[in-house]
Amino acid sequence: IMQIFRDLAGYSLGRADVVRRAMAKKKKDAMERERYIFVHGLEEDGKTVVEGCLKRGVDEASAMKIVGEMEGFASYAFNKPHAAAYAYVSYQTAYLKVHYPREFMAALLTSVLDDTNKVVEYITECQRLNIPVLPPSVNESDAGFTVNGENIRFGLLAAKNLGRNFVGQIVEERKKRPFTSFYDFCSRMYGGDLNRRGLESLVKCGAFDGLGSNRRQMLTAADAVLNDLDDARRRNLEGQISLFGGMEQETGGDSFTMPRVDEFTMPELLGMEKDITGMYLSGHPMMEYRNTAAAMGAASIG
Repeated sequence: IMQIFRDLAGYSLGRADVVRRAMAKKKKDAMERERYIFVHGLEEDGKTVVEGCLKRGVDEASAMKIVGEMEGFASYAFNKPHAAAYAYVSYQTAYLKVHYPREFMAALLTSVLDDTNKVVEYITECQRLNIPVLPPSVNESDAGFTVNGENIRFGLLAAKNLGRNFVGQIVEERKKRPFTSFYDFCSRMYGGDLNRRGLESLVKCGAFDGLGSNRRQMLTAADAVLNDLDDARRRNLEGQISLFGGMEQETGGDSFTMPRVDEFTMPELLGMEKDITGMYLSGHPMMEYRNTAAAMGAASIG
């Protein structure tokens, strides 16, 4: 397009690029003016800025037809540098996906942490590639998605109600030693950005699974644990804890008793995961019907 404006109407390189941008952005007022200039030229302060097609031997009908075709083309076409850059990046990403699929998909997932629909889409692609995406874990997950052996570990920032500072504090604290229980986590994270809402999100997405308590126990005990830590801090501030009392507080996790309650049902667990992460992590509500669906020849809505 730029070359046509230059060759047929005598546009400078800079002015031709301005016209190209006006076409691409469909600026009607600007294009009406440039259409006239393309055909008839432009004089400013007695100087010829653009000669125009007529002065260069192109008749008006042909010039108008050419402008119309260029406008239609500009509505969907890339210029060559833009197209070349896209093609180059496409080849690079294709290479990475083929040779480093886990690292590539982990980076891709991390780039869309705030877009649940995209996260779901890319995790589905991981499943197609036979790359398991492990659920969140306070001892294994980072802020973004990470490669974990032959798997990808779910990133904590993809879960609701977990701020970047809080996730950073979790990662730093576990470097000292892994979290060993729900109470151990709360006592060590207490005083930072820990709050009830974030704690519940970690429980519901399964980030504490494997630490000795089921999710119903942890959600039931959350208030009691936080109140216990509040009381301990208050007593400490009031100067009412003796040296031995302070030692007892350090091992409070061993003495705290979790309530004896049964785990949620599988549909309830899956519902929590869906609410917090936008997807099912432990299974799928339709899993029990998979064989029946296959026998019926039912098509997947995917």
